[in-house]
Amino acid sequence: MRTLSCKWGGSMSAQSSARAPKVDKIPVPNESAHRRKVFLAVTLPFVGFISCIVVASAFHVFNWIDLVMFLGFWVLRGLGITACFHRLLTHQSYKTGPKTRWALCAMGHLALQNEATTWVSTHREHHKKSDQEGDPHSPHNGGGFWFAHLKWMFIPEASNPERWAPDMLKDPIVAWFTRNYLVWGILTFLIPALLEMAIGLFVPEIGIIGGFFRGLFWGGLASVAFLQHITWSVNSVCHIWGVQPYETGDQSRDNWLIAILSFGEGYHNGHHALQKSARHGPNGWVDWTYAFIRLLELLGLAWDVYVPTKEEYATLRRQPIT
Repeated sequence: MRTLSCKWGGSMSAQSSARAPKVDKIPVPNESAHRRKVFLAVTLPFVGFISCIVVASAFHVFNWIDLVMFLGFWVLRGLGITACFHRLLTHQSYKTGPKTRWALCAMGHLALQNEATTWVSTHREHHKKSDQEGDPHSPHNGGGFWFAHLKWMFIPEASNPERWAPDMLKDPIVAWFTRNYLVWGILTFLIPALLEMAIGLFVPEIGIIGGFFRGLFWGGLASVAFLQHITWSVNSVCHIWGVQPYETGDQSRDNWLIAILSFGEGYHNGHHALQKSARHGPNGWVDWTYAFIRLLELLGLAWDVYVPTKEEYATLRRQPIT
């Protein structure tokens, strides 16, 4: 299939898609470049993470500032994925004004998990075909755990945004981030590096140069890698191990450990049961993303937050809610 570039960064132009059928998947424009880009995005942060652990263990180069940088940017990027890319853009679980939407999109694009249009397209197709043929990252179609975790990203095709996310193509804020995705890919490492370098001005044991590299590695590479594998675990772990309190017609599962590490996303079976819900599960389980959305609502920055009633969940539950 011949692909065309468009002003949103997608693979088909609005004009060509109007003439051609909106197919579910489209080939990437350059297969070898795609594989190199994915390899770099997957391996570079992970190598940085391992380097941090080795250096910290061997030379005792680690302090509370490094820990704060690591955790702080993990939370910032993580909520960008869960509260913005997932619950706001993909499922429209709540609404915000343009300034808040821009800030949330910035947080999500710092996570280095592709630009929002591609992320949303992939996730919507996943829900439509969950654990069936065509699911972008199911472990149950012959690929197994590692396919669902990361190997699927190397396949030289993508969920067609014209089919799965036409609203994202028309969103000016999302379109701006798509055009500037490379800039945010650089900023996700540069911001923590410059921040800890500035701290190094006042903390002699860190220093300016040391602060730059410690911020780059702990707040940048290590933090990105940790979040990447937690996010990918929702695709892999939460379709293999865990409990299924709801009838969803697929293999999605609630996994409490992944839920804690992924800001509530690990309550995956509950999410598949009622996908639009801003809260994943009805029983007040730990869902840091929902707590963040509620905070935005209390501050007047979010509204129309959709949360199903227990009765709505009960219609899908295998056993009565206690």
